[in-house]
Amino acid sequence: MENLTQGQVVKMSVEMGKADPTLSEVPVSTTRDRTRVRHTCYDIRAAKADRNTSFPIDRMLELEKDGVIGKFVDPAFSFVGLTSQLRLRKQIAPA
Repeated sequence: MENLTQGQVVKMSVEMGKADPTLSEVPVSTTRDRTRVRHTCYDIRAAKADRNTSFPIDRMLELEKDGVIGKFVDPAFSFVGLTSQLRLRKQIAPA
C-alpha cells in the first residue's frame, strides 16, 4: 500500500469496504516473520514493527504462561477486510 496517492487510497478503501469480511484462523505457533499487516486507512509502521499492537498473540501467550489467563485459544482468529462494525455485527454475530 506504499507509494499510493490519497485519491488511490480512498478509491481502494471504498471498494474494499464493499467486500465481505473474512474470518481467518491463525495458529498460535505462527512466527512473527509469517504475519503480515495490510491496511489502506492508517499508518501501519507500529504494527509492522510489533505485531502485538494490532494482533496481541505474543502478549496473550505470555499471560497464559504466567497463569493470568487460562488456555489461549488455538487457533486465534482475525478478521481480514474493511467493513463497518454495524454490518459485521449483523452478518457475523446477530442478536
